[in-house]
Amino acid sequence: ATLRRAGEYGDPMELGHALAGELPALIGTVEQATPELAVDAVPYLAALNCLAPFDAALHDAWARALGGSVYRFYDEPWLNADLGHYLGEAFRGQYPARYLPERRRQLLVQHVVGGGDALTPDEATALQKPVTALPNDLQSWIVRDGVTCFKIKTRGKDPVSDGQRVAAVHAAALAAGVSPRVIHLSFDPNEACPDPAFLTAMLDYLAAEA
Repeated sequence: ATLRRAGEYGDPMELGHALAGELPALIGTVEQATPELAVDAVPYLAALNCLAPFDAALHDAWARALGGSVYRFYDEPWLNADLGHYLGEAFRGQYPARYLPERRRQLLVQHVVGGGDALTPDEATALQKPVTALPNDLQSWIVRDGVTCFKIKTRGKDPVSDGQRVAAVHAAALAAGVSPRVIHLSFDPNEACPDPAFLTAMLDYLAAEA
């Protein structure tokens, strides 16, 4: 698609917005050109994922042309429209730079907790985990490495059982001496959740029971 005439300035936000506006028509073109695809066969999210590299390239090229880090330019002097143009009156006069923090020089390490991983030394013994040079349970990893962020693998089949696993990891971390102020939990059902209601049900369970 031709987004701008030669010599006409377009910032990556408005160009990306224009591309997103053309996406439904582009999806239709792909479906018509591919006989084995039915109408509406291509999910909109899949199309957005295909669009993402082009959108990222626009931002990178824009920053290179302006001569600096892309995060310097998400402000009024370099953008043709404020956030109100995209998000409504509540954001009139505001620009992305207001919401973007300074570049972080350190990142927290996430420790992956597998669905079958033992959380305590007693669990590791009960599961007859082989003795190795590395810890066999979550609490031993915490003691050894001081980890405070946990990526919890779950099955995505039952919101209550997944909620119970999240709560158990949290309890194990507390028992291992991690302060509740620094515990970070993320939930990874490996794309098995059938719909957003699954997550809502799991959060409701955690709010009521944990």
